[in-house]
Amino acid sequence: MAWLRRKSVWLLLIASLAFNVGVGTTFGVRTYQNYCGPCKRGGRPPHVGLLDKLNLTPDQAEQAEAIKEQMFECAHDLRRELREENEVLADLMAAPQPDREAIAAQLGKISALHDQKQHWMIEHFLDIKELLDQEQCEVFNETIRRVLPRGRLGRSGFGGPHGRPGCDKRGTFHDDDS
Repeated sequence: MAWLRRKSVWLLLIASLAFNVGVGTTFGVRTYQNYCGPCKRGGRPPHVGLLDKLNLTPDQAEQAEAIKEQMFECAHDLRRELREENEVLADLMAAPQPDREAIAAQLGKISALHDQKQHWMIEHFLDIKELLDQEQCEVFNETIRRVLPRGRLGRSGFGGPHGRPGCDKRGTFHDDDS
């Protein structure tokens, strides 16, 4: 009879351990998904893979790919500029006597770069929209309506880095906001 009791205890212990591992794994995965930003709840942001959802014709796909590549070409410069401006901000903040006015001015520069990035991203999405037929526009519009109010459009564009501020679809750089 004692051996039966021991077996029962061991079976309960193993079942409890399996249950706890399952709950712990689920909790860990959910926590990771929530922490990772745009990919909350698993998967990618709705606009990533947008071109795949649109069922583009070969001609449309070629033109959209050219727009996408132009955006990625400009991306490197923006990341470099933002990194440099953030390094300046870090240096200003690390000074023995931080200059609050200089820090505020630096924050303004960084904000301006982010604003230019947002304008630039919108322009590229609008360039894509110009290629679409009515049915594709409906899919595009539905995706944009889900993404834009959450502020998630500029995070990863077409699934890659952001574009360069002031760089238009032809790759020419201009300093003004037009």
